Amino acid sequence: MDLTPIREFRGSDGRMVDAALAHVPGFVLGLVSHNDAVKALFDEMRPGLDHLEFLVPSVEDVQLWANRLDEFGIQNSGVKSFDHTAGVTVTFRDPDNIQLEFYALKP
Repeated sequence: MDLTPIREFRGSDGRMVDAALAHVPGFVLGLVSHNDAVKALFDEMRPGLDHLEFLVPSVEDVQLWANRLDEFGIQNSGVKSFDHTAGVTVTFRDPDNIQLEFYALKP
């Protein structure tokens, strides 16, 4: 698919748990694996989505989005940084309870 790896995180057991792949500027595909996922064959009648991430230009933009979510009274995580990724994020949920997030790489 001509995707370029831009982020990868492996757990302590060496297993890939998080990866991000880029195709064109502004399009990033993130893949996440969960140890406790249901071990069953794929069923196209049971689609799933872990979360949807919107990449923004800067850490400051993530803070601006967090402020905007607060202005609209949308419950969110606040701006957070994690060891397994090179950026910061603010997460929230849509009316169907799907996690959405704004993410930026640290400078």
